[in-house]
Order: sequence, then C-alpha cells, then structure tokens
Amino acid sequence: MDEILRASVGIGDHILFQSSLSIHFIRSGLIVGKIVSCPSAEEVVVQVFNPMTSQFLQSYVLPPITRATFSMASQACMQEVVAQDSYIRIGRADIMDIAFVVPLDEVECGLFNLCGASNVFFIRYCLKNSTIERYALKLYYSSHPVEPLSIRLFHSLNHLAGLLRKALYHQGEAETSSRSFRLFFSAESFCYLRYKLDGGIALSAARKQATVIYLDSLSMETVSSPIVKTGIKIVTKQGLADLRGVLGTGIGLGMTKRKPTKRNPVTFCTVGSHLTSVEVGEEVPLDFIASFSQKYHGNLIELLYTEETRQLSCRVNYSKIIVNEPEAATQRMPAAEVRLEVISGAYVSANFLYNGRVMTIHSINNNNIVTCKYMPDDADIDAENWHFIELPLHQVESLVAAFGR
Repeated sequence: MDEILRASVGIGDHILFQSSLSIHFIRSGLIVGKIVSCPSAEEVVVQVFNPMTSQFLQSYVLPPITRATFSMASQACMQEVVAQDSYIRIGRADIMDIAFVVPLDEVECGLFNLCGASNVFFIRYCLKNSTIERYALKLYYSSHPVEPLSIRLFHSLNHLAGLLRKALYHQGEAETSSRSFRLFFSAESFCYLRYKLDGGIALSAARKQATVIYLDSLSMETVSSPIVKTGIKIVTKQGLADLRGVLGTGIGLGMTKRKPTKRNPVTFCTVGSHLTSVEVGEEVPLDFIASFSQKYHGNLIELLYTEETRQLSCRVNYSKIIVNEPEAATQRMPAAEVRLEVISGAYVSANFLYNGRVMTIHSINNNNIVTCKYMPDDADIDAENWHFIELPLHQVESLVAAFGR
C-alpha cells in the first residue's frame, strides 16, 4: 500500500498535481504537510501545516470557530491547521498516509461527510512573510481534468460516508432495521479502505457469475465469468472505531426523524424519539463465526466489493433505541444535542398504542382523519398483511405523545 501512495503523490500547485499529504516522522511525531517539489527520487520538499492553537489566534487577532457560524468545523473532532511559510526535506519512506486538508468554505458547503476522520483537517489561514492570508484555494469541490490520488480518494470516501449516514436517518419507527445500497467504487479507493480497516474481518473469494453479453448481430448470449468478491464485515467496537477513523465519527448512528424543510431547517434529537445505532460488542459473536459465509442478521456494517465491475454493495443492520434520557444519545455520540421536549403530534410512520395493539400511522388526510395500520395476531409477518383503520387526528396526537413517553 505504501508503494501505491508514494508513486501517486502530486507536486506543487499545478492543477494536475494538487495534493495534501500527511507526513510522519518517527522522532518528531505527526506532521501534516504538502509536497512542493521532488529534488530526487528518494526525497521531497514539504510545506509544513501546523495545528491551530489559541496562542496563534490571539497573536494575529483571528476569530475562533463557533457553532453558530460554522456548524461542521466547530465540532470537537475536527482539527484546524495553518499553512506555514516553512519548508523541510524528508525521505519518501517517511510518508505514512494521505491527509485531506479541506478549506473551511468547502467543509461548510453541505457536501462534506468525513467529519471526525483521523486524517481529515480543515484550514482557514496561511502564513506568508509573517503575514496572515486567507486560504481560499479550491481543492475538492472543483473540476479538474486529471485529479491526484488524494482528491480521488477523498471523493470516493466522502460519497460512501454520505450514503452510510443517510442509511440510518429518516427511517420509520415500524420499518425493518436493515438498509442496503450499491455504488461505483474505484479499486484504489477500496484498496485504501481495506488497508485502513485493521479491525474489520475481510475475506476474498473467487466465484463464477453468469453474465449476459449483447452482440452486434442482435443476439444475446449468457457466459460464465470469473469474478473476485471481497467482503469486509464490521461486527466489533474496534472495527466500528476503525471505520469511523476513515469515514467520520457519525458512521453507525442516526435518527428516525423526518427530513428538515425550508420552514424548519433544523431537526433535533428529542427525548422520546428513536435513535438508530449499530450496536456491536467487544468480541466477535459466536453465531457470526459459525455462519461467516452466510447472511448474518445481527448488527453489523458489511461492505462487499466486486473487483471486475468496481461495485461496492453495503448492508447495515442496526437497532432502534428510544431516547428516554439524553444519555442514550450522548454515550454513543458525545457531541449529540438532545432536546428535552417529548415528541407530540401525529406524523407518518409514528407508532402508538390503541386498545392494547401497536398501530402505525400510514397517512394523514386534509380532513383531520388519520389512516392507521396494524398487523393482526394471526397474520404472516413476512407477507405484510396489514389491516387499516381510521381515527380522529386529535386522538392520535395524544396517543403518539403518550407512547413516546
């Protein structure tokens, strides 16, 4: 993996070679820097990026990052760096990993999903000739005819992180606790992801798959093609921590709340709402070991990659937890903000008790009538033979509030 990284780094500020790299020195600790020239095949010259400190902010009278102005960058898991007017020469063998140094405006643009990843930093300022200048260079969300390895990896990982986050949000309380999706994922991105996930359980296997080919003679033919599938399964806390170190701290957590709108742009976690969480243990479950090659129904994040088609299939099994107190959310995500008001009112997919039976809101019409569905005791669950009844809206609102408590 190191050979791939060393061979693909960029040089300087040319549009084809914009790169930010993480440089590690055994004696000096972790240093973030940017390669500016390559005087030889063994050495590179690096511009140093130092961590932002309160002393630096006070020395140059710079504004701090606050939650009110920068909601993403203000999170404790995001680290700020400053581009220094200093350069050092290091050996290529000292390059340990790629770092993504993202300008502040790109972090806050709404497309950024890697908050809290171990090698992601944001930047506001650069120091030139003892003068502070705004760092406004567009790197990640701008078009380039050819992109360096660091930016290609960033986009792939950022897209995957966004889909994994979305899979655990906006889910109805009564729906199944499993989500899956598929995306195109480059081989270099999966190679890097597998390299970083030491805590995951990986297995590669060669298989044959039937493929339909379409001929110019307007005929079709089915052929059997060899393919290689590589699976990574996250079933332990260490594996989940490693995945969050690559894709961000919010991976594996979400809410069942409805999407925010222009009228209500912010949706909070509240006492009485449902939290979705991938609940894994310290050790690999015994039933998982016994059926590794079969489908596992416990909590996990599974990534299955097909090398020939560059397709990454993802499956997330998660649990739903009622937030009876703020600690239910904060113990899983310390930065979680939980509002104390209890959910009230009726909304689609909300659950409530009616005559000792769990009901789910199916729809709400304009005449203040709520259509509710429930599963009879003798019904086949897999067949989803729902029964429907109609109730007044005011009655359902009070039942939903009582059920949330």
